[in-house]
Parts: sequence; structure tokens; C-alpha cells
Amino acid sequence: MTSDRWAEINRVLDAALGLAEAGQLVFLREACKGDEELRSEVESLLAWHNPAQQFLSQPAFELIAEELAGERPSMLGQQYALTTF
Repeated sequence: MTSDRWAEINRVLDAALGLAEAGQLVFLREACKGDEELRSEVESLLAWHNPAQQFLSQPAFELIAEELAGERPSMLGQQYALTTF
């Protein structure tokens, strides 16, 4: 892929990232009109970026607190056999 092509992909990607996720596909349809390869490449990069961005947007301690606050089955009265290997 040429450097000009990468520049075009980055230009479209940067513009799409500036939009809400719902508006990205509408934007791509117009920005990549007639260039399915460009659209496919940018959609692929967006698919990778959006979940990663959501994951990184919440601090780890909040995720752990949510997990710890969830209901867990009680271990009271449970018996487990210990086995040796």
C-alpha cells in the first residue's frame, strides 16, 4: 500500500473518529463513495478502535468494584473434597 493511500485512510479514519459511533457508517458511505477498498479498510480500523476505546474509557478500579458488588453464591455450608495429584 502506498503512503498516499495510507494518508487517505488516516484522513477518513480521523474524521470518522470525530463522530458518534452511530454517525460513522453514514459518514463512511459518503466519504468512500465508489471506493469499497477504502471503506472496508476504515471500517476494519473503526471496529478495532471502538471496542478498545470503550474498554480503556473506564478505570480498572471501577470494573473491579462492579464485579465485587455483583451477587455471588454463598460458600457457607459447602464441602469440597481435596484431592492429591
